Amino acid sequence: MSGKTNYFLIFLLAILILLPAKAIAYGLKGYVDGTRLNSDGSVDIWGWACDDGDERALSVHIYLGAEAGKGKLYKGIIANRANEAVVNEVCHTSNTSHRYLATLPASDVAKYTGQFVYIHGISQHGPNRLLKNSGRYAIPRPLSANSETADCTTSQKASLLNSVSASGVITNCNLTLNPTDRIIPRLHIRGLEGNGVVYDCRGATLENGISIEASTTLNPYTNTYDYPSPSNVTIKNCTINKQVIVNGMASNPNYFNNVIESSRQLWHVERVQFYAPKNIVFNNVTFGGAQTKLYVHIGTTNLSVRNSRFIGTSEHAVIYLDAETAFNTIENNVFDTTSRLREVIAVDGSAHNVIKNNVFNRIAKGAVHTYRNCGERGLIRHQTPDHNLIEGNTFNNSSPANTWAVWLASRNGNRNYCEDDSGYAFGSSADNRDLSRHNIVQYNYFQNYVSIKVDETPNTVHGNGLIN
Repeated sequence: MSGKTNYFLIFLLAILILLPAKAIAYGLKGYVDGTRLNSDGSVDIWGWACDDGDERALSVHIYLGAEAGKGKLYKGIIANRANEAVVNEVCHTSNTSHRYLATLPASDVAKYTGQFVYIHGISQHGPNRLLKNSGRYAIPRPLSANSETADCTTSQKASLLNSVSASGVITNCNLTLNPTDRIIPRLHIRGLEGNGVVYDCRGATLENGISIEASTTLNPYTNTYDYPSPSNVTIKNCTINKQVIVNGMASNPNYFNNVIESSRQLWHVERVQFYAPKNIVFNNVTFGGAQTKLYVHIGTTNLSVRNSRFIGTSEHAVIYLDAETAFNTIENNVFDTTSRLREVIAVDGSAHNVIKNNVFNRIAKGAVHTYRNCGERGLIRHQTPDHNLIEGNTFNNSSPANTWAVWLASRNGNRNYCEDDSGYAFGSSADNRDLSRHNIVQYNYFQNYVSIKVDETPNTVHGNGLIN
C-alpha cells in the first residue's frame, strides 16, 4: 500500500470519528398501523415514521391504490404526534413525536373506499422508503344507511320465471319461489348491491346456477381497480343444476392479471380477502351439475354449506376451496357424488376451514385433499393449507388402495407449472411445497380401512376408526 493511500485512509477515519453520531442515519423506519372507520363516516390512517437516530419529525406521503408512481398521492403530512416509549427505542431518539394521523373526511372516503394504503417516508438523509405494512390496509367501505334488502318485484320474478334464456341476470333482491317453480337464467348476485340478499327457493329449481361475485370498477381518483363484493347472502331450500361460483377479485377474467400482480406483492392475502364475498350461507341446497358444483374462489371467507346434498358426477373436484380462502365451514352434508378425476373436496392453499360431520357415499379419487397449487397461471399462492379441522366425517366407500380418502400435503410441488411463479421471496414462489401443517384429522369413520395419508408435519391425527 502506498504512503498516499495510507494517509487518505487515516484522514477518512479521523473525519468519521469526529462527525456527530446523529449525522449518520441508520435508515428510515416506520409502520402503517391501520385504518379505522369512524362513526361520522370519516376514516383514520395512522402509524409512525422516523429517520433512525434523528430527532427531527419526518414527512410521510400517503398514496391510495398503489405505491408512488402507480397510485394516487392523497396528501403529505408530518409525523410529529406523541408516540410510545418503544418507538423511541426503535428510532434511537429521545423525541416523542414520531407518530402520524391522517383523517379522510366522509366525502373523500366515498371517493377512495376500497383502495389500499401505501405510505412513503420522506427521509432527511435518503433514500425514501415505503413504510412497513404498506398495502395491507384498505379504506373501509362505509356502512350502508339502509341494511334492508328489497324483495324482488312481481315483474322481476315474472321475468325470471318466463325467460327461456340461460344468459345471466343480475338479481340483487330477495327471491322467494314456489316448489314447482323453475328458473332458466343464471342468477348473479353482484357487488355491494347484493349485500344481504336471500334466495328461498322452497324446493324450486335453478337450472343454470348462481354466481355470487364482485363487480369490477375503475376508480377515477386513483386510476386503480376496486372489487366491491356482496356479503351476508343466504341461499336455502334450492335445487341447483349448474355450477355455483363465489368469486371476488377474479370475477372478471379480463382482469385476472390484476390478481397475478397482487400476488407478487406482500399482503396479497389481505387484499383478496378484503375484495371477496364474506358470510355466504348455503342451507338445505341440492347441488347438481357435471362441473365443480361449488367453486369457492380466491379470498372468500366465512362461507358455510350445511344440511345439503351433492348429487351426480363431476370431472373435477365437487367443492373447490381456492387459494387464500379461509374460515369456511362444510358441515352435515351428504355427498352422493364423486369426481371421476379428482378428490371430492379440494383444499388448495385454504386455511382455518371446518369439514365436519359429512357423509361421503362415493369416493373414486379421494375425499378431502389439502395442497397448494404452486405456480398455476403464474399466480403465487401465499397462504398454506393449514389449521383445517376434518372431524366426524363418514366415508362409506373408502378410496382404492394408494388413493387415500384424506391426504394432507397431496402435491408438494408435483406439477409441471410450479416454476411459473418463480422470482419472488415469498409464498409458493419461494417454496413449492404444500406446507400443510397444524391440521387436525380426528374421529372420522371409514368402511374398509382407515384411509389417511400425511406427507407433512406437524399435524394431528387421532381417534379415527372403522364403521361398526
